[in-house]
Parts: sequence; C-alpha cells; structure tokens
Amino acid sequence: MKKGKGISLEGKELEPKVIGYSYRKKSNFGRVIIIFAIFIVAVYYINDITVYLNKLFGKESSQTIKQIIDDERKIPDRNIEEEIQYYTLSDNLEIVMGDLLFNGFKYSDKSLSFVITSDSSTNVDYSNKVFYLGTYDGEKKAVDSIRIDLSGLSSSNSSTVKYNLTSDFSYLSIIDKTES
Repeated sequence: MKKGKGISLEGKELEPKVIGYSYRKKSNFGRVIIIFAIFIVAVYYINDITVYLNKLFGKESSQTIKQIIDDERKIPDRNIEEEIQYYTLSDNLEIVMGDLLFNGFKYSDKSLSFVITSDSSTNVDYSNKVFYLGTYDGEKKAVDSIRIDLSGLSSSNSSTVKYNLTSDFSYLSIIDKTES
C-alpha cells in the first residue's frame, strides 16, 4: 500500500486495531526438572519422611529400614557349623539329647538302625519334640536329613528305628529342633 492519503470510511480514517493477543509460551523445562528431582528425593526418603511425620503428629511409628538393617548387623551371625556336633559311627557310640539316649548304631547296605531310650521317670509326650538324623560326607557336607519318629516312645521305654539312606556317610549327628 502506498503511503499518502489514508483510506476513510464514513469520514473516519481506518486505523489498525488489536483484537486479540497471543502470548508466546515460555519454556518450563527447568521447572519440570526441579519437580522431577523433588519427586525422586521424596521416593528415596519416603520411609524417613513417614517416621518424621508420625513423630510430628504424635503417632507411633515403626523403625526406619536403615535402623532395621543396622540392628541386624549388630546381631552376631550364628554359625550353624558350631551348633552341630558330628559323631563317627562306632559300635559303642552313644548320643544323649536331654532325657533321650541314642545308641546301638548299626549300618549296613545303606540302612542305619539304632535304639532310642527314654530315661524320663515321668510321663513325657514326645509328639511335640522334633529330632533330625543328619549324615555327612568326609568334608562334613550334608548327605541325608531324616526326621526321627518318636511317636511310639514313652517314659522309661526304648524303641528301635531303622532308616534307609541314599548314600554312604562318614559322620552323623542328631539335631534337636522345635516345631513352629
């Protein structure tokens, strides 16, 4: 358009008028990163945040995971090897476990038999007692583990039990375990 005389309608000169304005959107990348970082920190420390909020509102709270792990590290590891007493099979082997005597061990053709004698003068219920016969190779690695049946045993009584084993062994043990 040429500059010069302005165009007019009804005696007024035409002027440009702004009807609307569109804002140019600014980048929110920094805000997204900050919100994402806050979210990651909140997820990482959620347990500590929960404990803090519970203390703030006066509620009982469980320990934090870090405290539980620290408590477990303070407990000395029990060495199972030290708890097991290994016996070499012989004709005069006798094992005493409380008021029970295990003796008369005989082994042939992968079959082990022995006598269990109750030395209790009172009537004892052996149904809740759990004993396991463990057999071990020369390096004391477990070969067999068999639950010993005490159901037919009563006070001042003895019973002979026989178990078939899967392989030969060098050591045996009797382990007292409780049912839970």
